Amino acid sequence: PIAHSKFPLVDRNQFLQEFETIFSGSAPSHNGCLSIEGGWGMGRTALLNAACLTAQRAGCIVLRTRRGDPEHPAPFGALLQLIEDIASLRSANEEIVEQIQKVLDRIQREGERNFDALGTAVYGLFVSVRKLGFVLLAVDDADLVDDATMLTLEYLFHRLDDQQIWLLTTSPPRQSGAAPLVIEELLVNQDVRHFELSALSREGVRIILSTQLSVEPERGFVDAVLEA
Repeated sequence: PIAHSKFPLVDRNQFLQEFETIFSGSAPSHNGCLSIEGGWGMGRTALLNAACLTAQRAGCIVLRTRRGDPEHPAPFGALLQLIEDIASLRSANEEIVEQIQKVLDRIQREGERNFDALGTAVYGLFVSVRKLGFVLLAVDDADLVDDATMLTLEYLFHRLDDQQIWLLTTSPPRQSGAAPLVIEELLVNQDVRHFELSALSREGVRIILSTQLSVEPERGFVDAVLEA
């Protein structure tokens, strides 16, 4: 299920219109990876949820995963979550079930020692799912997802072209001088579409405050919240 925010999504119409165009297939999409980037509290997850709803309405198969337990990170934890999501598809057929077993066998036998073999198996799985319709894989907080999963997805999306299989991620802006994250290997690819979130406008802040407070906020209060 896709979570709904209690706040309206404001100042993001341009992004939503672009998602609509991409997921409807009304225009060729050469961006296999779509990256929502912004600081904490800027609505990354809300925009990802809205993108998933847009994709669902366009008839896409939407698959979701996110980081596991931060206290006990497990290799391939997010990938295993994703496989559970695929297995639960009502339209999952024998071919998909066989491909899932291949991926699980690769993880169990070789784990992180052979990403090429695992990546090939995951590619086969997604091609099988693609036969059911366009596919969107959404990964929230991708910067915190286990490295083994991200390396596998990086392998997968370097092999995909314009097959209408999209990876949508959320992450904070990349920092110069900081140790590179695994996800950054994926995000520097030239075929990535970056959606960079800016701070809300004054009107956006007013709309959110009026929704939360159920009354029209005073002008000075809106200005103070905007500045904060």
